Formats: sequence, structure tokens, C-alpha cells
Amino acid sequence: MTLEYTLTDSEKLARLDTETLRQLIGLVEHDPGRDPFPVGGWDAVVWAVGNATQTAHYLQSAYGMDLVAYSGPTTGNRDRHSYVLTSGAVRFVVEGAVDPDSPVAERHRMHGDGVVDIALQVPDVDKCIDHARRCGATILDEPHDVTDEHGTVRLAAIATYGQTRHTLVDRSRYTGPYLPGYVVKTSAYRRRDNMPHNLFQALDHVVGNVELGRMDEWVGFYNRVMGFVNMAEFVGDDIATEYSALMSKVVCSGNHRVKFPLNEPAVGKKRSQIDEFLEFHRGPGVQHLALATSDILTAVDRMRDEGGRVPRDPACLLRGSGTACPDRAGAGTDRRTAETGDPRRPRRGRLPAADLHQADRRPADRVLRADRTARVARFREGQLQGAVRGDRAGAGRARELLIRPTVPGACAGPVRSGELRCRQPVR
Repeated sequence: MTLEYTLTDSEKLARLDTETLRQLIGLVEHDPGRDPFPVGGWDAVVWAVGNATQTAHYLQSAYGMDLVAYSGPTTGNRDRHSYVLTSGAVRFVVEGAVDPDSPVAERHRMHGDGVVDIALQVPDVDKCIDHARRCGATILDEPHDVTDEHGTVRLAAIATYGQTRHTLVDRSRYTGPYLPGYVVKTSAYRRRDNMPHNLFQALDHVVGNVELGRMDEWVGFYNRVMGFVNMAEFVGDDIATEYSALMSKVVCSGNHRVKFPLNEPAVGKKRSQIDEFLEFHRGPGVQHLALATSDILTAVDRMRDEGGRVPRDPACLLRGSGTACPDRAGAGTDRRTAETGDPRRPRRGRLPAADLHQADRRPADRVLRADRTARVARFREGQLQGAVRGDRAGAGRARELLIRPTVPGACAGPVRSGELRCRQPVR
């Protein structure tokens, strides 16, 4: 199967080609015909927020997204406002309660602003749900059709960590702006003349935080239920400071379009950032998501110009005028005059590609996997920070690429090999 055949409708509308997607998100060739649970790509990230109207405006002004659809009291949706925004192939749906008894209001009272649904495009909703049921997944919504004058969408939903859900969407028979019940909506907001049409072109990954000892359980869930492969793992001091640490594993769909890093706490001198998230969020949930851009320097500048919250000095992205930032090869780079002709602009260097996509460029550790129950017990006693290690191969962050995942026997089937390809940033 060719890569052109696997482009989603949103990617085609965003005029993305396969080479750009290879560079942006690490897309690889894959035949979904072998999958018992074929996932085509992202459909939407759905947020519950306190003020949907203000959040939609912020996403337009600071993130350069376009308002394309709306559902609310004026369209027959009596309990919430729902705004649909896009940038490239990225689709956000921002929901805020109108009725105090709305489920959106209850979700927001418990967890605050955050992601409630990571919706995925699938070619056959019924096939995916049947497989998920056999593998022990919790079915939240049975397969059903929703229809309006633009056609029919088939939907279903399964539960994942915390109160997060995956809605499965087949919109192959639908031509409307988003879903039945939504109408086309545009905004009176106008961008500045120097604002690019899309600051972001694609969604790279969505990160979930889970409780201590449950990371492997959820990795197994995605292996077993959705046929995802293990892409990389970060253990011990791979993601650690003197005071805080975490463990992380990355699972992805066969074409690498959908990637889910899953984090759990690890013991440090102080509480892990994952522990803090679990406390403030009141349980597991989506910690962050990553947006892929073909020009990160322009994206950062434009977001700052519009009041976006961007750190003043992220490592190797922006430096003060006195220091050059090394590029990925280690050479000092002063792009201040070359890019802008203005010596007052800060020196800036290339942002290194994310570690999980550069994993096979670095020496990998041989990680001796301890018994999971014993390892969790030792975590709780503060005796062990990561998996038992042997033969640390070189300095820097270590990670183990898991080429063939361990799939629990409860729903064993053909296992795809996990293929990790380095990607270069688009220049």
C-alpha cells in the first residue's frame, strides 16, 4: 500500500504530502489490511474548558487556528457551546457548559480545563469495536449512525486511562464541516498581515499520565486492543533531575501517525511531576500534546507577538544575544543577521528533533526487565528509580527500542514489528 493512499481527508485539505509528513511526524508505509483494529489517523482532540468562547478566540489569536464549525443552543445543542478549530491537519473541538447540569460542567468541576476525548479515524467502526470487546476494552458508546443533510457519520467510543475516551469515527460518507449538529462558523477575528496561514501542520503525539505501576498496563492495553507497537521507552535517569523523575513508554499505530507516550512517576528526592499532575488533575489524564510545524522559529515569534505563552529561553531554541545556540551537529550557529538582517534580534539555533524520534541515533542501553510487581514495590520503598540496568552504553539519555512488543495472551494475534525512523526537521 502506498503512502498516498493512506493520507487522511484533513491532510489532503491541508495540502500536506507524504514527504512533508515523513519529516513532520515520521510517517511510514503500512498496510492496514493486516490490522484487527486499523487506525487511519487523528480525527479530533476534544477539550472541556470553563469558557469555550474565550478559549476559541485565544486559539485563533495566539495559535493561528481557524474557526470552522459550531454547535450550541442556537443549533439545538442545549447544554454546551462547542467550537471546532483547525490548523493544517490538526482539529481541536473546544466545549464549555451552558447548563450547570451538563456532563461538560461536571467534568470541568472535577478536572479543570483539559482533554476529554482523543478521537481517531477508522475505516470500520464495527470491526474495531468487536475486536476491542473481545480484548476486554470498556465500550462507552456502541456503534451508531448520526445523519444530517451532509450525509452520515458512524461513531463509537471506548474508555482509556482516567476519564479519557477514544471516539472512533468513520466519516467516509459525510461532507459536512465536522459532525451532524454542527454548522459552518467563521470568525470576525482577523490575523495580522505577517501571520502565516497555519502555524502548525499536524498533530505529533498526545501524552497520558497514569498512576505508579499502571504504565505497563496501559501499554499492554494499546498493544492488545488497538494493535499499537512499542516505539521507545525512557527509564531510570533518562527523564530525571536531581529532584524529580518519571518513566515513559511510547506506543504508536502501524503507520506512526498516532503516537501515545505514557508516563508514570519514578522516585526522586522530591515528588515527581507526574505525581503533581495526578494530584492537581485528580487522576490520570492527558498531560500535553505536541504540534508539528514546518517552521518552529516563525511559529514561536508569531505566538509571542499575539500574546501566546512561550518560554523565554527553551534550550537550543532561543538564546540571549551573548551566546550562540549549537545546532544538532554541535556547531555554533548565529542566525540573527542571516535570517532577519537585524543584529538586535536574539541568536537562534535549530531545535533538535524530539528524543523519541532520534532514539536510534544514540547508543541504547540493555535494560534488564525486573519482575513488574517487585519493581513497583521497590519504587514505593524508594529503593529503585528505574528498571534494573546493565552495561550502560555511553553517556547521554538512554532508551531501549522495543522492536517486537510483548502482547498479553488474552487477545494474542499477529504482532506488527515496530519500525522507528529518524526524521529531520523541515528546513
